[in-house]
Amino acid sequence: MKVWGYRAFENDAAVKWLAMFFLGRSPVARGNRQPIEDAFEVFGEWERGSPQEYPSAEVVAACEYLAALYGRPLARGVKYLDRIALKSELVNRWRPTPHYAAWQAYLVDLAQRLK
Repeated sequence: MKVWGYRAFENDAAVKWLAMFFLGRSPVARGNRQPIEDAFEVFGEWERGSPQEYPSAEVVAACEYLAALYGRPLARGVKYLDRIALKSELVNRWRPTPHYAAWQAYLVDLAQRLK
């Protein structure tokens, strides 16, 4: 995954997810499903183990979108953000960089906006 910053839409996974969202096509599930639910469903399939980088980035993007759009509680998004911050492949990506603390603070802020 290509990244150019630690925020939600500063990586190619999130940009592709957002493009699919606005085009009305989800690469994960065809039919009437929404891209937000698709991202959560795929992420939720990894209840055990370390969530993979690409789906984690999509969930962060979906949570950022929902926080901006609704500004209301989203328990599942908060739960997933907590999991991403603790043991996802994104932790491995950001930990060795000087942006790790900023990335963690960003996820905390995003979770707060979803509560």
